[in-house]
Amino acid sequence: MKTSDFLNLDIRDILKACIIATLTPALVLLQQSIEAGQLTFDWKHLGMAAIGGFVAYLIKNFLTPPAVVSKIQAEADKK
Repeated sequence: MKTSDFLNLDIRDILKACIIATLTPALVLLQQSIEAGQLTFDWKHLGMAAIGGFVAYLIKNFLTPPAVVSKIQAEADKK
């Protein structure tokens, strides 16, 4: 499997960015709740964290050179 080309994004990058945009606010919520000592929802901060996570992931993938990932390589990395 080949990752997206340098200075290009594909649909997998967009889908993964959406996942990051979902998980990032969850971590922000957890951090804010621990600091406050109670469960708090600050929608402005959560929205900004989601946008920031989405954009940061896309920029990272946009500027990362392509790599070829094979099953054999992935299994060797696990060991």
